[in-house]
Amino acid sequence: IRQGQYQAAESSLQTLQGEYPHHFALLQLLKECYLALGHWSSLLALLPQLLKHKQITAREQDQLYRQIYPALFAERATQLGKQGLLSLWLELPKALRHEPELLAALCCQLAQLDARSEGEPLLLEGLRKHPHPALLRIAGEWPHPSPALLAQLEKSSAQLEPALRFE
Repeated sequence: IRQGQYQAAESSLQTLQGEYPHHFALLQLLKECYLALGHWSSLLALLPQLLKHKQITAREQDQLYRQIYPALFAERATQLGKQGLLSLWLELPKALRHEPELLAALCCQLAQLDARSEGEPLLLEGLRKHPHPALLRIAGEWPHPSPALLAQLEKSSAQLEPALRFE
């Protein structure tokens, strides 16, 4: 790992994990390899073990989710298109589906796939619940927005603008 040979390290660590599935140092090293290599699905599968064995805090887990899922959305969109992307979205824990940054990442991928009819209702609902800058940016760039989305974008912008002045 120190030499940057993450592929070789990952292979060795996975072999060791079969013998020592709960070893704390092994779990940490695997996490490091998966992050460096962008093996998001593997890292996602490792998170519960890391949390269970107190190798990460719940806050660190949330931060990792915010890093993992946008990358997984991009992967899934490329490999399986909008249906694969939407199925991944539905697999997310409900609490994560309410995260504006993750919803923005999903909608960005849907816009790139020209899946406006699937993405716009999600974006509209997200703006109603959480007028967040990431959602406002995506809504502002949305191709051919409906009148309902434009009205919600204006309303959400007005709600968010006073809050931004005081930060």
